[in-house]
Order: sequence, then structure tokens, then C-alpha cells
Amino acid sequence: MFDVVPDWILQEQRGVVEASMKDRCRVLTPTYTTDAATRERVKGEPSASAETRCSFVPVASSERLSRQFAQLDITAVAYLPLGSVVTHASGFRLTKRNGDEVDPPEEYDVDGEPQVLDTALLLKLKTVSN
Repeated sequence: MFDVVPDWILQEQRGVVEASMKDRCRVLTPTYTTDAATRERVKGEPSASAETRCSFVPVASSERLSRQFAQLDITAVAYLPLGSVVTHASGFRLTKRNGDEVDPPEEYDVDGEPQVLDTALLLKLKTVSN
């Protein structure tokens, strides 16, 4: 039918996908300061983006390494609108789920680089490790 999907079809699909995003989230950008005494880089409180629409999908994914050990891979995925600024160092805060406030908000680490799909950004999320 099409060798390449026309832009007008992609725009229409993006609109449908974004309209279906019923959750709300914030992207967390890490901040750092330098300790004056030790001159070491210290991680500070993350800076949160404005609340944006997203689709949050909990999953339970683990990978068995041996009979004694299992490594947790990802605990959720999230879809964000294209154009959202996210990196592997970002965090993710879920603030509303299906229109209901999440209290307290749930925080996740982004696992790897976000995948750029035709209609959204896909983030693999894992539980925050402090």
C-alpha cells in the first residue's frame, strides 16, 4: 500500500495515541552540586517537569540468571508524547492514574534510553533504587 507512511497519517495516529493517554506524569531530571569541602559531585533533589499526559502500564518482568538468583528487569512501561525530553538518567513520577490522584506519587527510574516510536516515546521503568 505505502512504502513510507505519509506524514498526515502519522499525525492522525499520534493524535489518537495522545488522546488515549489517560494518566499524568512528570519527568524527573537529576541535579548535582559540588561539595565545597570534598569537591565531590553530590546528587540533589531532581527537578520535575510540568505534568504531562502519559500511559502507564505495570508489568512484571524478571530474568532468571541461575537457580539461586533472579534479576528484576522492568516493573512498568510508559508512553509519553513525542517531543518529551527524557534520557536514561531521567526519573519518572506517576501523579494520576486514570484521572485519579496517586498519593503518594510513584517514582521510577528510566531503564535505558527511551525508544522513539512512530506515535510516542516508550520508556522502560524500574522501581527506584536508593
